Amino acid sequence: MAWIICAPVRYARGQRLSVFVSLGYGTTTANKVMAPVHHHMPLMLSSERWDEWLYPGPLRPGRLAELLAPAPVDLLGVFPVGSAVNKAGNDRPELVDPVPLSAPARS
Repeated sequence: MAWIICAPVRYARGQRLSVFVSLGYGTTTANKVMAPVHHHMPLMLSSERWDEWLYPGPLRPGRLAELLAPAPVDLLGVFPVGSAVNKAGNDRPELVDPVPLSAPARS
């Protein structure tokens, strides 16, 4: 999960108004679905929590931990895909097609 945050920024010279774009990526502890794959997973905030996450004020005690909790296990699925996904130059829809665990690698 990544966030793109746009905020107006005023340059010192000429007082020209521009837009500053910032990108962030958050991780949290893996849930039971992701744990066999990796010990972390992307932080996934439902749209109902966006305003609270982006609000610049303090949160009540314990609320940050609630927001940083792993996603519900029924939200994600895990399945094997071919090793061709590891090559950045590959960009085809079938890269995310499930494959049998014993399938040979395709480049």
